Amino acid sequence: MNKFIVDSIEYKMVRNPHTSGPMIARVDGLQIDNRKEVCRKFLRMHGWTDEMFIGRITNDLERQINKIINGGHAPREVGNPGTGKKPLLLKKLHPEMTQKDEIILHLTEKETMTHRELSIAMYGDGVHLSNIYESLQALVREGTIIRTGERPAYYSLSGREVTVPEKPTKVIAQNPNKKKKQGLMEITNENLDKIHELVMEDEKYGREYYLISDALKRFPKNNDVIVVAMKVALIDVTNSTNLSRHRRNISLVELAEVIVNIHDIDERIERGDPTVVNEIAKANGKINLFSFASKYCCYHNHNLYGKDDYAILDTVLMKTMPQYFDDITASEIDRWRAKTDYKSYNDYITRKLDELKITTKYRRRKFDHFVWYLNR
Repeated sequence: MNKFIVDSIEYKMVRNPHTSGPMIARVDGLQIDNRKEVCRKFLRMHGWTDEMFIGRITNDLERQINKIINGGHAPREVGNPGTGKKPLLLKKLHPEMTQKDEIILHLTEKETMTHRELSIAMYGDGVHLSNIYESLQALVREGTIIRTGERPAYYSLSGREVTVPEKPTKVIAQNPNKKKKQGLMEITNENLDKIHELVMEDEKYGREYYLISDALKRFPKNNDVIVVAMKVALIDVTNSTNLSRHRRNISLVELAEVIVNIHDIDERIERGDPTVVNEIAKANGKINLFSFASKYCCYHNHNLYGKDDYAILDTVLMKTMPQYFDDITASEIDRWRAKTDYKSYNDYITRKLDELKITTKYRRRKFDHFVWYLNR
């Protein structure tokens, strides 16, 4: 079952190209004028009241619809994350349940769960951590549930004895292209996926990641100085790029104007054009914003188009990559930065991931999370 009718119009669930989650579409292929209103009408027909819509975004409502018509979880063909892992197959819940009640029900059945596991159980995927965060923390403050451990934290009902899984331990690196070094986790598909999940579950960094993602989806284009300035500020603050140190050489408004004036910037970022990083990094010619530029392009390419064309460079990566790869030094990486030669840096990361047979989806993004998380 994948279809439903609202106001005599037949709709179906499809994959949202931007979030990889479920999205409603008309069966006849015509555009939907107001997706959110269609969702609200459907959910009202299934018992929802006005207060249940407070704070809900359209994507959230679409996942609730998908849960109703597909038995409680999102099937892979309508956007289950492409990890090959099936979501928790819990019984179909009543849509009229509050978030708090649903969290309590899941913890009653599973005893202990992470923030991400609760997101999967309630929404069919792990990209809705922010949607349940406030309800989850409210239950902790009330004493209804307890929070154990860090990165990830585990939640359970108060008064229960639970066993928290051990954190992944660092092991000796097995990179065949370098000497073994103590204290390094092996760069494998499994470990990249594992660390990426830890970053996404992190109370601070995971929520900030989704905040950036939601902001870019609301304001995807780079053709308005005010909008671009807001996006620059958001990425700067959450990623600690420290643009404020360079205000003598370039202002926020001036940098936003540089980005807006880059020819065909949105189309080029979608294609993964590495020269866009160079153009942003050179800014007004008085400063080198290589790190910020790599992040600005990466976030847009990844969060808007679901692609993985840009590898990020920051201070942590520059200092620690030589520990993982013997054929590179921090000075050589810095020379690429100084020359604003992003393509050479990006090609190097790609080559090393190929050599290590890293094939996991979004491997550049996960490699960044891997190195950063273990060495911050």
